[in-house]
Amino acid sequence: MEDKNDITIQLSAAQFRLLLDAMAIAQWVVCAGDEFDDQNYRESIDSLEQHFLQQAVALGFSEQVHKSEDDDHLYHSSFMEDDCTAWRALRDHEEETFWEELIHRFSSVLAMREVDRMTWDHRSQEENFARTCFHEDRIRVALRSHGLHGLILISANTAE
Repeated sequence: MEDKNDITIQLSAAQFRLLLDAMAIAQWVVCAGDEFDDQNYRESIDSLEQHFLQQAVALGFSEQVHKSEDDDHLYHSSFMEDDCTAWRALRDHEEETFWEELIHRFSSVLAMREVDRMTWDHRSQEENFARTCFHEDRIRVALRSHGLHGLILISANTAE
């Protein structure tokens, strides 16, 4: 039974595939971190994603969908992720983000350990930022020397 608020959209197969990719990326963004702590919103996104994936199976896009044996939940298949330019970019971004976040957290701790907590809290944000950047660059240089490339130096001064 159709609800009077239902919307019908006509898409080509290529457009629907792009819509699946966009839905997967949206779901990834919402659920990837703790920034979106609204459980109702997460559940709404999950429900919408399940609807799209059910439609994908019904429309013959079964290679793009994987059904979990554990919970009967539908997921985007690894084929879909390998076949999508945006997913490849996200994987690269995810790895880069992991390293950047790790470097930043270590650097923040190193910068804070230079002084006591009260001093840290009362210094200017610019001074704390500069000290954190200094440590980030030192860590990046060390990681590069061990073969991890693609890390960007923030400041020009990497040695003290």
